[in-house]
Amino acid sequence: MYDLRMRKPNWWTIAPGLGGVAGAVGLLLWPLNSEGIGGNAITLHYRDFGWFSYAPLPDHPSRDDLRRAGVTVPDDAVAERRRDAAVAAGLGMIGLAVGIPFRRRAHDQGQAISRG
Repeated sequence: MYDLRMRKPNWWTIAPGLGGVAGAVGLLLWPLNSEGIGGNAITLHYRDFGWFSYAPLPDHPSRDDLRRAGVTVPDDAVAERRRDAAVAAGLGMIGLAVGIPFRRRAHDQGQAISRG
């Protein structure tokens, strides 16, 4: 029979990692609030967007021309959201990689202290 007080804190060793992974999923599914985009970072719906610039632009500006003029194009908002989600998932995976061995070690030590 195991002492339950020894096992209870073990789940807290992987909780930060699970939180990071869940946060990444939440970031990907959270609706984007940017002009020209509907939906979230996974299911996108592009639509027309308006812009203005004080800088001179060519007659048919490219996305790079718009970016240089300071216009935020919808792709930038999507890329930023996906980058934030990747960082959160990476930190979550690091948390899991550290927490799982620590949890197993604490569980093995709990078996050595078991009563019965």
